Amino acid sequence: MKARGERWCAMTVSEPLASCLAHTVLADYESWLGRPSPTALSVFLDGARRRASFTNPDFSLWRIYGPLDDPEFYLPLVADTGHPKLTIKWAYALEFTHFSRSEAMRTLQRRVVDWCASHEPDASAVGAREGGPPNFATFWKALAKRPGMYLGTSSGEALYDYLKGMRHGGDWLGLPPWDGLDKLME
Repeated sequence: MKARGERWCAMTVSEPLASCLAHTVLADYESWLGRPSPTALSVFLDGARRRASFTNPDFSLWRIYGPLDDPEFYLPLVADTGHPKLTIKWAYALEFTHFSRSEAMRTLQRRVVDWCASHEPDASAVGAREGGPPNFATFWKALAKRPGMYLGTSSGEALYDYLKGMRHGGDWLGLPPWDGLDKLME
């Protein structure tokens, strides 16, 4: 079995892409997520972003998402659904257009690498700080009241993906610990 984060392909990637959590997870999604799922990847990355927002608000969003949240990247994926005006992004668009989630993940990985080969990363995409609860306990109370607002759904699977993103994604990014997270994960 590959070590977590080891690329499954022999392609050469740029330095910014090699430091991107989304690319790393896509390269070995089975180890990171336990299954192929663009929506699980989205929730996982959102968990990492939430940890960054509380522990290092000036953290580069590129390091978390890479090009995934750039409209120039995801709008063509939405257009591929045949409904270009849908208010969705890459994760749901890929699940609409692929019967196989594994193929959707491979398609996303290829598109990320191809996009980065012809675009410079947006170094100005920094600042993971969001408005919202200022501490651990307040945040979890708010999430418990409205899980769909934070996770996009109220499923336990999404909560697990979010927590994995907070812990494992945040650790991979080198984010400072968030007091209480390790205890919650036990």
